[in-house]
Amino acid sequence: MSYGQLAKSSQPRDAADALQQLDKALANTMEEKGFRVVALTSNIGAGKSTSIIGHIWGQAKVGKAPPKLVYVVSTDTEVIWLLTHLVGNGTFTVDEVEHYLNLDGRPVAIRSMRQYLAQFDEFSQYTEYEVAFARLLSRAAAGKGNEGFRVCCVLFMSAFESQRTVAAFEKWVGNVLRLDCTGFESPEVEIETAQEGWKENLQHILLEVLQRKRAVIGTERFWEFGGLENEPFDALTGEVTFAFREDEDRVKESIQSLKAAPLVAIDADTPFSAGIAGLGIFVSPGVARKNFLVPEIMQVVMKERNLRWYELLRHYSWVTKSSESSAASGPSRVRFLCPASEEELQNREEVFENLGLAWNGDFMFTVLAFFCGWPGCHLSRMPMRRPANDYVFAEAVNRLFVLGCIRKNTETEGTYECTSLGAKIMENFFAETEHRHDFHLTYLLSRVQLRENESPEVRRIVARLAAVSYYGPRKIFSVGNDNSSTQTYRDSLPAVISGRAHAGALWVGVGICAALEAVGLHVREDIGPSCFQGCFLVSVEDVRKVIKHAKELEKVLGLEPADALDWVNQPLTEAQLRSIDGDMMWAWLHRIGLFQNTAHRSGVERVVDCVSLEEFQANMKEEPLRAQEIRIHCWKVTTGGGDFYAFYLSLEEEEGQTWARDLTWVPPEALQDIPTKTNIAWPEVVAKTF
Repeated sequence: MSYGQLAKSSQPRDAADALQQLDKALANTMEEKGFRVVALTSNIGAGKSTSIIGHIWGQAKVGKAPPKLVYVVSTDTEVIWLLTHLVGNGTFTVDEVEHYLNLDGRPVAIRSMRQYLAQFDEFSQYTEYEVAFARLLSRAAAGKGNEGFRVCCVLFMSAFESQRTVAAFEKWVGNVLRLDCTGFESPEVEIETAQEGWKENLQHILLEVLQRKRAVIGTERFWEFGGLENEPFDALTGEVTFAFREDEDRVKESIQSLKAAPLVAIDADTPFSAGIAGLGIFVSPGVARKNFLVPEIMQVVMKERNLRWYELLRHYSWVTKSSESSAASGPSRVRFLCPASEEELQNREEVFENLGLAWNGDFMFTVLAFFCGWPGCHLSRMPMRRPANDYVFAEAVNRLFVLGCIRKNTETEGTYECTSLGAKIMENFFAETEHRHDFHLTYLLSRVQLRENESPEVRRIVARLAAVSYYGPRKIFSVGNDNSSTQTYRDSLPAVISGRAHAGALWVGVGICAALEAVGLHVREDIGPSCFQGCFLVSVEDVRKVIKHAKELEKVLGLEPADALDWVNQPLTEAQLRSIDGDMMWAWLHRIGLFQNTAHRSGVERVVDCVSLEEFQANMKEEPLRAQEIRIHCWKVTTGGGDFYAFYLSLEEEEGQTWARDLTWVPPEALQDIPTKTNIAWPEVVAKTF
C-alpha cells in the first residue's frame, strides 16, 4: 500500500491560536464545501470532550460550522456519561442533543463506534476501529465531489498523533490540517509511590478510604489482589469493563457503578476518564495483563506489560476530574497510588498506539472483515489504515486461505473474497451480543452450522465444547490427583464421551458439565459453591454458566431442547468422535504443539509450537490429559515414537517463560485430513512464513 509523506504538522503558538486555525477550517467547510480533516493532538485531560466540543457547537449555532454535530466516542457507556455531563454543564440543552436510544435527528448526536457503524450495514455494528475507519474513509472518499457536501472531520488524539490514521485520511481524502498542541502546559501529576508489599496491604488501604470516600482501581483483574474477591469487597465493587459487548443492561450497570459503587474496578485500557463524586483514591497497578499478539511467533499470549506514561496520565485524569467535581463541596485531595514513581514512569518505553483487540486477539476477524466488506478489491485499494504490521496481515491472509475462509477471486486477478464459511464466521461474530467468542470458537460453530446433515448428537457436544472453551476449563474444574488412571477418568465421566475421557481439557470439561446437567445442578439450590464429580473438584457456579450458554448455543446450531438424561449415557460412535476431532483440529489449527516423548518427573514437559517452532512449557500434572495412553496409541499408528500433538486454549507468559495450558489431544487420524484439503503437508501447512 502506498502512503505518501505526511503533510507538515502545524505548531500553534497557544490554545487560542489552535482554536483560530480550527475555526478557519470549519468556516472554509461552510464557504467552499467539500470534506476537510483536522487532526488535533493535545495532552490528556486538555478538555477535548468538553470545552472544544462546546466551542465547535458554538460556531455551528452562528453559521460558522456545519449545522449537524456528530461526536463519535469509543463505548456506549461513555456516550451516556458524556451526555449527562455536557447537558448538566450547559454545553448542550436537552432539546439540542439526541437521547442515547432515540436517534431522532436532532442537531447534536453523541454516538459510540457501535452506533455509528450501524448506519452503514447490518453486519458492521460491532467491528473494531479498523473497520470503523474504513467505513468512514469510504464515505468521505465517495462524498468528496458531491455538490453540497459540507463535512469537517475533527480527529481528537491524546498525547501523540496516530500517524496510521492521518496517513489514511491523506491518502483517501486529501490534506489533513495537523494541529499539535502537546507542547502547551503539561498536566501536573502528584503520584503517591506504593511501597514494597503494597499488593498484600491493598485491602487495608481501601478499607480505610472506603469508610468516608470512594475508590477506583485501574484493572478489571482486581481479584488478583489478595482478598478483593471476598467480603466485604465483592459486595462493594462495581465493574466498568469492555471485555464483553455492551448491551443496554451492561451499560446501565457500568453507569450505576460510576455513579454509586464504593469501589469501581475499570478496565486498564478504558478509553475515557470520568469525574467520580466523593473519590478518595485511584489505585493504578502500573501494568496491564492482556492477550497480545506476538508477531515474532504469531501467537496470542496472555502477558503483562508496563503501562506507558500517557496511559498513566489517562488514569490520573480520573483524579483531576474527580477533584474538580468535588470542589463545590470543599477542598478534596484525591490520592493517586502507583507502584512506580513519575521519573520511572516517564523513562519507560516510548509511546505507541494501543492497537486494542483489532490487531491482537481479534486480528483474524479484522483481516477477514476487509475481505468480506470489500470482495475482489486489491489490498492497495481497500480504504483502510495501514496494518499495524504488514507481516501480520500477510500471515493472517495465509491462515484464512488455509482454513477455507477466503478464496482467490476469479474475476479480478490477485484479489480474494469470502467463502461461505468466511461469511458465516463474520455473520456469527457480528450477531453475538453478551458472549464475545474468539476466532477459534466462532470458526468451530460456523463450520458445524454449515454441515446440514450433521447429527444432533455431534451438534449437542459441539455446543458444550464451545461453552467450556468460552469460560475456560481451569475455572470449571481442577484435577484432584494427577496420578488418576484413564479408567478413573472414565468412571468419573458420563458414557457419552467415554471414548475421549483421556483426551484433555475440553473433553473432560464437557463430560463434567453433562453429568451435572443430567442431575439438574443448573436448577437445584441445595448444592454449595463446589462439589466433586468423580475425581474432579468442580466450581458449581461456573458449571451453571456453561450449561446456560450451551443451551443458547444449541439454538444457534438448530437443536431443540433435550433432557440431558436422554443423551448423556449414550456413547458417541467412533465416526462421531472423529468428526468432532476434525472440527476442533481445524478450529485450533494454528494453536497446535508437538509433545515429544520426553516426559519429566516434575511433570513439566517441553512443547514445540508448530507455527513458530518456539519452545513452550506445559505442566502435565495440572492437565486432565492422560499422556501415557495417548503415547501408546500414537506409537502404534505413527512413526513418531510416541510423540503426539495437542492444541492449547491459552498461552500465558510468567517470569519470562511461556506456558501452554488447557490442552486437548489432536488424534493423528484427524491430521490426515489436512493434505487432502490443502495440498500442503502437516505441519508445514501452519509454519510461519516470515
